Parts: sequence; structure tokens; C-alpha cells
Amino acid sequence: MKFIQTLNFDKAINPLQHSFGWKNPEFHLLGWALSCLQLNKIYGNAELYASTSAAKLLIDVLGLPYSKVHITHDKFYLPDKKLWALSKIHTYSLQNAPFVHIDGDVFIFSKFPKSLLSGKLIAQNFEEATNYYTATQKELVKHLSFFPGCVANDFSKSIPITAINAGILGGNNIKFIQSYSKKAVEYVQKNENQLAKIDPDKFNVFFEQHLFYSMATEKKIPINVLINERVKDNQYNNLSNFHEVSFKKNYLHLLGHYKRDEFTCIQMAATLRELYPDHYYKVIALFKSKSIPLFFSFYDDQKMDTLKEYEIIKKEAKASYQNGFLNEKNKSQEDKSFFLNFEFLKALVDNFQEAQEFPFTKRDLRNDFNGFVKTLNEIVQSNEGIPACYLYGRDIDCIKWYPLLFNDATEIKNHFIAKCEEVLVFKSQFDWPRLLRSENSEGREYYKYIELFSGDFFNMAVPELFGEKYSLFDIDEMENTILLHLAKPLQIEELFIQMHCYVEDDIIENHLVEYENLIIAMLKQLVLKKAIKPFQKKHFKN
Repeated sequence: MKFIQTLNFDKAINPLQHSFGWKNPEFHLLGWALSCLQLNKIYGNAELYASTSAAKLLIDVLGLPYSKVHITHDKFYLPDKKLWALSKIHTYSLQNAPFVHIDGDVFIFSKFPKSLLSGKLIAQNFEEATNYYTATQKELVKHLSFFPGCVANDFSKSIPITAINAGILGGNNIKFIQSYSKKAVEYVQKNENQLAKIDPDKFNVFFEQHLFYSMATEKKIPINVLINERVKDNQYNNLSNFHEVSFKKNYLHLLGHYKRDEFTCIQMAATLRELYPDHYYKVIALFKSKSIPLFFSFYDDQKMDTLKEYEIIKKEAKASYQNGFLNEKNKSQEDKSFFLNFEFLKALVDNFQEAQEFPFTKRDLRNDFNGFVKTLNEIVQSNEGIPACYLYGRDIDCIKWYPLLFNDATEIKNHFIAKCEEVLVFKSQFDWPRLLRSENSEGREYYKYIELFSGDFFNMAVPELFGEKYSLFDIDEMENTILLHLAKPLQIEELFIQMHCYVEDDIIENHLVEYENLIIAMLKQLVLKKAIKPFQKKHFKN
């Protein structure tokens, strides 16, 4: 079985400035590195199908260990740059032996089951159409002039269509895959004059994923899937959990919005740094060598021209974090003022129209917003006194926190934890952090459909080495109470006991397990947000 990947772009595109659907260009390169390196680690024979420009990037510049490289896409015609799936389909069409194609945003951490690889056809999972597919289907029916027979038959039915997810795609029935690839190209070519009338990006899932399923069903060829449960096309919720890869997850796929979600991208990058530091720093050095600002702006200010220099900084950061928190306030920034700008929130306040259903006035909203910005400004200025080296050491270490505390459910109560002392919490009348994160968090249901209402909200500011130099989270009263109890190190079992006083006796007597599970769920989120850490005498292993 061959394991293959595809990357295609022409020399007119600068991969250091083009994000390829990721939040930032550096995440695209870090993602490719992790995807390839894991594939090579597990199977050792990953092959690349690419354009010359893409091959030079992945092989010559990043030094990724593909066993074979095929320059196959230089003369490949792409009628629209948004039809990214066509480059993959071209790769499928070139295969003459059993294969599995793995997308560059797929990360495997163990071998695929033999039962999967023995399949005539292979895919990630079955998808059930909801609004995403259905709305696009209506658009296609309205504007396109040609549909393959099996597709037209599917579209004529009243039930929602089914497709596969092509995060992985392949199989042993090469004759079918070549026929499917030819039909997919025909599907696009015969509608080329109508592409301007539709969203080409959304068309991809139809000529790749729906067509694959529809043709296989028509010919009665079974499809083996990695994930057995059928997933609605807008309900992929657990394929981005990098914090679980060491003990729970063995397959991740940052499809669609996950590549644009800041938290997910940071977790992915941290995983590469932990597993393959040489390649991680090679990507960082590449951007620095071209004087291109990085998302991880900490590196912009460091002298890191060689891997040895990166390792020195890393060693110093570990030592700084191990020695503990030290705030060097007001050494050089006494007159420094940040005047943080929140254009999105400011516009919300300015455009707010008072109405009877709102139990607050525009003045209330503006006063609270001004107070929120003022307090956050003061916190950010204070954070300037925290050594960057300490925060970098924390970021290196924190990837271990979640698995250390939660990989063994039977041991959770025995661990000691503590609040990270650099984390600060303050209150506001409105939920400004959640409103802010609704603009920057892709695909997370919690940050959709937020209503504006007043109350007692807790804002948690975590100092960072990127962006505005902090992350801002909304936490509830119970999470804030947990942080207050963890001002000093505490065993989780003792924390459970101390939290008993906040609920009715009936909860403790009849629903204790559920209550403790709720606390554990909150602890997990606070650990991921770098607000709580394991308490150990030694933070790092050599």
C-alpha cells in the first residue's frame, strides 16, 4: 500500500506570504511538516506528488523525508484557483497500485487498521448533508449544465445526499478510482463556463466527495471508512484535539475552519515543536531569514539564526520557567501606554440602539467597555514585566500538562495542581471576551449566536508571546472559584472536597460523580488555557 500526499502551487505564489487556508502562512508550513513527519515515522514510505515550486519548498527548503517525489503538476490545468481538490484528483488518476492519499492537514499517530487498508475503496468517514451541502446543491442545480448520471440521480431524490470525507481517500480498486477521477475532471470541465456563477470553493466537496460516494453506491462497491460514525457535514467536533494525541487520539484532521482557528493552530505548532524541534525551528528560521513577521512574535526579537542558537534559547527558557515567576515591573516601560483598540467591540457599542427589551442603556454599555479596556491596558502593561524567556519556557512545558493530569482517569484525584500566578481575572458587566473570541474562533459552537446582555462576567487574561501579548477568555463564577482555591497548590481530591460547600446537600449525596465530572471538565479547559498547571518540584525532563 502506497501512502501519498499532494501539494500544488505555481511559482507566482509565495508560500511565505500565502496562508493556503490557514490562519497564517507559518502554520501552513508547520502543518505540512507535522503531517509528513508523522506519516514517515509510522509508515516510512510517504510519496509526494507536486509542482516544481511545491517540491522545492517541502524537499529542498523544509527537508521533509518523502521517500519519492513525483513532479506531476507543472502542466496541470486548474480552471480556478479555488478548485483545490482537482490537484488531488489528478494525483489519484496517476495511481496504478493500491494507495491511500493523506491530506496535508491530516495528522496520524498510529497505523491505520488492516481492515481499513484491505478495502476496495477507502475514505475517512461518511458525511450526511445539512445546510452546507444542501445550499450549495441548490446553487449547482440552478447554474451548472452538466451532472454525472449518478449525481443527477442523487439530486433528484427528496432525502439529503450522502458523501464521504476525503481527508484520506484511496483503495485497492484502482480501476474504479481512475474512472472516478476521469469523471470528476469531466464534471468540472463541462461546467467551466458556469464557474463564475457559483462558489468554486464549495464545489470541491461535490466533484470529489459526493461523486466518490455516489459512483461507488451506483456500482455497489463498498467503502471502508476510518471513522465508523456518520457525521453531519457541519458537526466535526473532535478532530482537532492535539492535547489528546498522546493517550486518546490517533487521527486528527483540521478540515475547513479548524485551520483558521487560532487556538487549534497554536496547539498544532506546539505538537510539532515537541515532537520534531529541528523541523519546527527550521520553519521559524525560514521566515526570519526573509524578515517576514511571525505570528509567534517572540522569535522576531531573538537572535536565532542557527539551530544551535534556538536550542540555547530553549534551554534558557526552560531554566527561567523552572526557577519560577518573576515580574520585573516598570524597568523600562514606565511611560509606555498600549491603548488597546477593539474596533469590533467599539463599533458594537457605537451602533447599539436602546430598546425596551434591553435592561441597560447605551451609557451603561459604553462605561463598562471603557472600564474593561482600561483594566486590560493596565494588565498588559504589567505583563511587560514578565520575562519573555519565562513565558517561552511555560509554553514549552504546557504541552505536557493535559496528558500528565488527565491521561489516566483513575489517577486524576491524586495530582496536585496550582493556578498559574501570571494569570489575572477581573470582572465586567458585559461578556466582552466572548464577543471578541466570536470574531477569532472558527467553528466553535460556544462562540456562535452570542446575545448581548448584562450580568457579572469574569475575564481571564493570560500573558502571551504573540499578537496583543495576551489571550483573553470568559470564565464563569465556578471556574473563578476554582482559581481562587488554587492560589496555593492543592490536590485535586482536596479541591473536590472544598468545592462541596458551593452546592446543595442533595448534589453531594445523590449526584457527586456528576458534580466532580463537571469540575474535571472545567479543570481541563483551564489547563488548556494555561491558567492551571500541574504542581511539581521539577518542571522539565532532560
